[in-house]
Amino acid sequence: MALGGARFRYIISSNALGRWSNALGRWFGLAMGEGAKRILLVEDTEVVVRRLVRDLNVSLEEAENGQAAVDLIRGGRTYDLILMDKEMPVVDGHEATRQIRSLGVTTPIVALSGDSLESDRDLFLRAGADEFQPKPLTRDKLINIFSRYGLDYD
Repeated sequence: MALGGARFRYIISSNALGRWSNALGRWFGLAMGEGAKRILLVEDTEVVVRRLVRDLNVSLEEAENGQAAVDLIRGGRTYDLILMDKEMPVVDGHEATRQIRSLGVTTPIVALSGDSLESDRDLFLRAGADEFQPKPLTRDKLINIFSRYGLDYD
């Protein structure tokens, strides 16, 4: 008889966590503090950005492609900032940006791309992005983006 291993499930009351809940949330990249800014990261390789925001007071939600992002917003999700990659499966960043803007969403959208071609920048801006940032994205660049859009990340 093959054994499948052990499973453990823990339920911890948020009252029991008390002052530790915010620190735990930041540890996992999901800040739970009061006033945490909601950021939608639309990126199919999100591990770098997740690591950059790990200890900042932001709540990072991820969509693995442009269609998933549009679906989240169509479903009523709201964000303080959207970080949108260019190259993704299903729906790319240009088209996702255009669709999000067509829904009347005014949330700032920062386009991200490994290509720093002027044509990519123009396509994103015409689709409705507020700005274009070439990759790689660094912690300093990210903090500057947050500051430009009035996001308090402390």
